Amino acid sequence: MVFAASFLFDTSGFDNTFVSDTPILGRIARWLSVVYTKDIKLTGILYFHPISDNRVLDTSSRVLRVLRELCGKEDLMNVVFVTTMRGEVSEEVGSAREQELQSDFWRAMNSLGSTTQRFEGTTESPWKTINSHPVSLPADRRSLQIWREMVDEYLPLYRTAAGRTLVDSLTSPMSGSNGILK
Repeated sequence: MVFAASFLFDTSGFDNTFVSDTPILGRIARWLSVVYTKDIKLTGILYFHPISDNRVLDTSSRVLRVLRELCGKEDLMNVVFVTTMRGEVSEEVGSAREQELQSDFWRAMNSLGSTTQRFEGTTESPWKTINSHPVSLPADRRSLQIWREMVDEYLPLYRTAAGRTLVDSLTSPMSGSNGILK
């Protein structure tokens, strides 16, 4: 039997009132780089989305694009979308919004292996989410794209795919990403 130490790393959220998205991505990238240089590879990334939101804002769309580039296509299977705040809406509305997120906004990432879980507001719910994600052996874990770019290729953050995506989205108008959920 193989036992592995696990820990959770919680980042500042994007669209923060006091800190812009660029320094937040910088903090995440620096932490990930330090972890990678210690030969620690992640098993998964949990992305929390409040199901009570009746629309997907530009910020959410931007963060999804940055997350996709941070991970790289090969590692999106380790992303778990977790819907939260289910008690704020009826089961019917929550399920309809979750379905729309999966079939529209998260579809590209889901097609590459990302999954969705519900946080039900119970003490068992987080464990269900964590335990639903298979823990691979360290030798089988893949490198995130941002690790390869920043550590292996020595690229500065602004030249990585995630950095370019964030800068591009902040400097060019968004087209059609203000989707309304039913």
